[in-house]
Amino acid sequence: MTSDAFDSLKETWNSDIKESVKTGLNVKKILSKESVEQTVGNTKKFLEEKADINEKFYEASGVKQSLGCGLNSLSLLRSRSKRQNERQGPNEWPWIAVFLDKNGYLQFCGGTLLNHRYVLTAAHCFKEPGSEKTEDDIIVRLGEYDLFREDETKHRDFAVEKIITHQLYDPADERNDIALVKLAGRVQYNQYIRPLCLPSHAVKPNQTTIVAGWGTKKPEENDHSNVLLDVEVPVVGHKECSDSIGLSNAVDKKKHICAGGVIGKDSCQGDSGGPLIIQETGKEKRWVIVGIVSFGLGCGTEYSPGVYTNVRNYLNWIGKRIMDAAP
Repeated sequence: MTSDAFDSLKETWNSDIKESVKTGLNVKKILSKESVEQTVGNTKKFLEEKADINEKFYEASGVKQSLGCGLNSLSLLRSRSKRQNERQGPNEWPWIAVFLDKNGYLQFCGGTLLNHRYVLTAAHCFKEPGSEKTEDDIIVRLGEYDLFREDETKHRDFAVEKIITHQLYDPADERNDIALVKLAGRVQYNQYIRPLCLPSHAVKPNQTTIVAGWGTKKPEENDHSNVLLDVEVPVVGHKECSDSIGLSNAVDKKKHICAGGVIGKDSCQGDSGGPLIIQETGKEKRWVIVGIVSFGLGCGTEYSPGVYTNVRNYLNWIGKRIMDAAP
């Protein structure tokens, strides 16, 4: 997670993308469109089945939204206007998961708790060529805040029962960068561990979102933050985003959300898979996941926003995979 202003990376974004920086991991290539998109009709039908996707989803998993998705235990949130990679309280973002190596030491990605058994994240966290990971290679930690301390929260570590990556995800392409991780045990909620809500509305350009994680502050640094940081990033329109990246086929209008493009405010290496969130305007002011950290050109570079998987485009996929994988 980057917040300090720094010089733009002197990198060339070309058709091979072999020298580009992958947000959270290493190098990716961009290919032309070839994946099969979910139809609007299917998505609409899925949304209408229960009138609310969160209620449908949590019912299918044995958890109703009334249990508190998108609600943290803070009675008074900090002023959002002051957010710029602040250190947040241990229970401010209780739905954020951190992915560690099997020894519990190396942090490599983030994720979002959706219910008692499933974490939403990015497919490239497990499918990057040369660093592929299986269920036995990782630990999912919930309720974490400071990776160097044991006393500030009661975090819990979970083994992984199953990794479900999108069937159309290709490591050579940036589309469909989404995955579900089924935990080996059932999660018990507390003030430090709670689920996040799924989106019911699309985000709009200039809308303020928040991204959080334990990633690096600058792309040239290898040290990840030991504490959970967050930063506000504005949503960027599709054309502006595509133009800034320099490739017309790099960003898919339906499958991606762009946010950032402000010096020093961005996700960075190690934040991959983590959530891009907004707060709803209703009475309860629930927090909702709208995007998943996917890729970008450098970190915190002016006019170069980060690119996020558009969660709303995959609601049907999420619901179906969870129901199919249910015991």
